[in-house]
Amino acid sequence: MPLRVLLRYLMNNEQLTQKLAESYPVRRAAQLTAYVFHRGKELGEDGVEKLRQSDVVNRVQQEAQQSGQRASKFTSTFKRELQEGFKDINDKIKKDR
Repeated sequence: MPLRVLLRYLMNNEQLTQKLAESYPVRRAAQLTAYVFHRGKELGEDGVEKLRQSDVVNRVQQEAQQSGQRASKFTSTFKRELQEGFKDINDKIKKDR
C-alpha cells in the first residue's frame, strides 16, 4: 500500500515526469520501440507483397474452383443415381402388383 502511494505521487509529479522523459534510457527505449514497430510493419508489408507477387493466391483460387466443380459433379451424379434408384423401385413395385 505505501508503494502505491509513493508511485502515485511520483506519477503525478510533473517535474519528475519531465526529467524522466528527457533522460537517455527512456528516450532510447522509445526509439527502440518505434524501430521495432516500424520494422515489423515493413516486414509484414513485404511479406504480403511477396505473397501477392507469387502465384499462391491464384493457385488457391483455382483449386477452390476445381473442388467446387468436383462437388457439383458429385451432387449431380448422386441426384441422378438417386432418381434412377427410386424409378427402379417404383417399377418393381408396379410389376409386383
